Amino acid sequence: MIGTSFSFYTPSTERELLITLSKGALPVAGMTDVMVKIRTGKMKAKALSSVSRIESLKGVQMADDAVTIMAATTYTELLENKGLKWRLPILLDAVSEIGSTQIRNRGTLVGNIVNASPAGDGLLVAYLLDGNLEICSNEGCRSVDVRDFVKGPGQVALAPGEYIRSVTLKIPPKDSLYAFVKVGQRSAMAISVASVGVLLRLNAGTIEDFRIALGSVAPTVVRPLELERNLVSLKMEDGLFKTLAGELMNYISPIDDIRASAWYRREVVKRIVENLSVYLKGVEKQ
Repeated sequence: MIGTSFSFYTPSTERELLITLSKGALPVAGMTDVMVKIRTGKMKAKALSSVSRIESLKGVQMADDAVTIMAATTYTELLENKGLKWRLPILLDAVSEIGSTQIRNRGTLVGNIVNASPAGDGLLVAYLLDGNLEICSNEGCRSVDVRDFVKGPGQVALAPGEYIRSVTLKIPPKDSLYAFVKVGQRSAMAISVASVGVLLRLNAGTIEDFRIALGSVAPTVVRPLELERNLVSLKMEDGLFKTLAGELMNYISPIDDIRASAWYRREVVKRIVENLSVYLKGVEKQ
């Protein structure tokens, strides 16, 4: 927790950020989760260094096959970005479910990834879109897949003196179908009890590509790659999603907590997946 010798830095360049990190500061963005962790004693920090004033860490960069989101880019800025509406609509669906307007005005996708909560809506989409992080330090920069970066609840592969510069997400083909479904204890501003993200591409009724990610049902977001591969080349027939729902139960390990029981989480995932056809939509329908 914060002590009497606590320091808070607001660097204006990445070089200044590195200097503060060399003094033991932890890099932060919107701090919507950080302050909660500090107050509850789950996080101890002698110094924090905010990236929110660093212009080189703001914005969205578009390429033909990927989108790069800089670390200090807020959720609100993502929602207002017209280019993302047809490139990554599933990301905007997930971001729109995060917190309140005030939270979205401060929170960032990179911050959601670093928080490493299995209930993280942005983190789930980063898994689904093969997210890749650019991590920098005085020694240079390295590239790490999001799935390798997250080690467990609140545990990430970020060494002292390092900060995340950006996250790059792959753009699905335009004819992909997608769905993001989140169930919480309330209809708004709720941490997910369970969540499901899906990307699906068909060719004449046959599955060409299938991706699914599950949140709040294991220590980290679940992306069953082997199961995804087994679905490729299968026909989209009645009963496919019901079979898929049953097989997914072998990949999850939900727990009982204050928000929901393990049994309820399993049932939520099962019902959502069984009824995926109801939730799927395409970019052309936006």
